[in-house]
Amino acid sequence: MLHMLIADDEREEREGIQFLLDKYHFEVVTAHAANGKAALEYLREHPVDILFTDVRMPFMDGLALSREGLRLQPKMRVILFSGFSEFEYAQTALSLGVSHYILKPIRIEEFCSVMEQVVQEIQKTRAEEERSLRQLAYVREHLLYSLVNGIPMEALAAKAGAFFDLSFLEAYHKILLLEFQRDFFEHAGVSFKKEFLSRMDVSADYINLNPRQSLLLFPGDVSQTNWRQLAQNLYDFVQQSSDKVCYIAVSSTFSGAGKISQVLDQLDQLIENRFLIPHTYLFFQESLAEDIPAVRPDETESQDSGTGFTSKELHPGSTPHSYVETVKNYIREHYKEELDLENLSNMVYLTPRYLSHIFKKETGYGINKYIKAMRMEKAKELLENTHMKIVSICTAVGYSNVSYFIQSFREYFGKSPEKFRKKDA
Repeated sequence: MLHMLIADDEREEREGIQFLLDKYHFEVVTAHAANGKAALEYLREHPVDILFTDVRMPFMDGLALSREGLRLQPKMRVILFSGFSEFEYAQTALSLGVSHYILKPIRIEEFCSVMEQVVQEIQKTRAEEERSLRQLAYVREHLLYSLVNGIPMEALAAKAGAFFDLSFLEAYHKILLLEFQRDFFEHAGVSFKKEFLSRMDVSADYINLNPRQSLLLFPGDVSQTNWRQLAQNLYDFVQQSSDKVCYIAVSSTFSGAGKISQVLDQLDQLIENRFLIPHTYLFFQESLAEDIPAVRPDETESQDSGTGFTSKELHPGSTPHSYVETVKNYIREHYKEELDLENLSNMVYLTPRYLSHIFKKETGYGINKYIKAMRMEKAKELLENTHMKIVSICTAVGYSNVSYFIQSFREYFGKSPEKFRKKDA
């Protein structure tokens, strides 16, 4: 909806313009001012898309109002109307930035033509600004995703520093990791993100890591927030809205963009303690020592669920490398399917925590990250080497929601699948 201010010292004129706006169904919300001074005061307090003003008014004429109003709101469109005797003043108004002028008495056809043109101009400008903001958001999202996934600040600065202000990456001091037992975010939709963020009274940036994990990064002063209460509120919301099992890990306070990837790795390891502590869903890095049993992952010989045996007893002589290679080969052959840590660990008769530990040690990747990387690289190959439709590629690499696939691809490569395919065209 557009907002218009009608400034004229004649009430009949104001009501006549209002009548034309209502009769021809222009979607504008109008306010009236009886003179230029009153109109200027209104402009100081309210955003206005269109100023419709007479030239001759008491206290401040339409020319002065246009000049001062455009200083306050440079994007505002000004339509000035005048009698024939003030035509030269209207010419002057154009040099001040007035969009259009209409001569009195106002003809309906001209009024409608000018209004339609101005409305179209505003809508076009808004659409261009929205596209620009979306593109800026995509760039920020890709840079943040790259940093979270271990790309050094120096590399990001060399790639984008000349075109984009990277200072926002230094503002984060706290991270919250949300993880589900099964694929969730692909099916949750945009509404979940909005609702999730609305549950907090502190600002955060959100990125989705993969179908099971998402990340909240908190900029600015984080010292006044009750993090246990915030995590509990978010957990309660997830349970009420989805009835899915999720786990939340909250980092300690840190400083410096270079530490973000390291902190995420620590949260990934922290949240794996769910396999050691049944019925625990919230984990806090600052209280790790008092909450988590002192068990080193490489010494874990806890029983694997459903087997009654330890991993070492089941595979005498096997090496961590052989376990990891088996899992990697399985992922390469089954990346189209839903894959989860529990099933993969059962396949090689290891505890989930132990498999996660050795997989990360061998590859440098967490299993969820490895699966996403595999799917994204396969999607890239299909875009480069086939003419498959994007919706078909989405299904071919293990995604069921094409919007989520496009979002994930854009985060990973910095551009949509369509633009990626056209890069060499």
